[in-house]
Amino acid sequence: MTPETILTNALLVLPDAVVSGTVVLREGRIVEVQRGRSQLAAAEDLGGDHLIPGVVDVHTDNLERQVQPRANARWPSRSAMLAHDAQTAAAGVTTVLDALCLGDLGFDAGRGQTFEDGVRDLDALAETGLLRSEHFLHLRCELPAQDMPPALEATADHPRVRMVSLMDHSPGVGQYRDVARYRAMRQRQTRMTDREVEARVAALLDQRERLREPQRRWLLERIAHRALPLASHDDDDVAEVARNARDGIRISEFPVVMAAAQAARDWGWR
Repeated sequence: MTPETILTNALLVLPDAVVSGTVVLREGRIVEVQRGRSQLAAAEDLGGDHLIPGVVDVHTDNLERQVQPRANARWPSRSAMLAHDAQTAAAGVTTVLDALCLGDLGFDAGRGQTFEDGVRDLDALAETGLLRSEHFLHLRCELPAQDMPPALEATADHPRVRMVSLMDHSPGVGQYRDVARYRAMRQRQTRMTDREVEARVAALLDQRERLREPQRRWLLERIAHRALPLASHDDDDVAEVARNARDGIRISEFPVVMAAAQAARDWGWR
């Protein structure tokens, strides 16, 4: 960017209004916002387009969709990262937290590879100038998953980690509170028999009983030194919201019942 850039004839989206005007930037910083059109020859005419602040997206699953655009189809990870970045920038997102899942509960085995590839690709591309948006990491940790702790251990101190969310996608809780619906969904996705799905559900419930609480405590202790924003996921219980609040969690992602959403709001969560 030149020392001074003038963007004019734009609809400026301001905190309290949308006005036709001009923005002046010096050394990459906004120094002046003016109503009306600049007559300077060096001004860049935006033709009446909207000019908005860069959007910050703290949770996007778009990278996963680029890597696996459909069932049983996997795109090369580096190409998927570049496609994801291009779509992000085109949507006006200038800062993005790539939300990558840590841990598999038996139905999303490819997510582990997506996580590992995503971190590696971001490290390789971040300083090349090929990415249009600024990328950071949002670690989505599946609390009852056996492979969550080693995945987190490998990235807990990564400098690009900006947020961590605590998830539990076990049958019977959160968005999968309806176990019958969960069984039917898994049968459609995997073509497993009734008996196979029942066995998988039973195994997941046993795994949750054994691993969720000790791994939750370990996770909170492991990342405490980072002072990162922490989020809960698919809140469905007022008591759990209160416990999360006591543990320093201040963001409620996608509460699935109104009582949990209201409780999070009462705690001053976002």
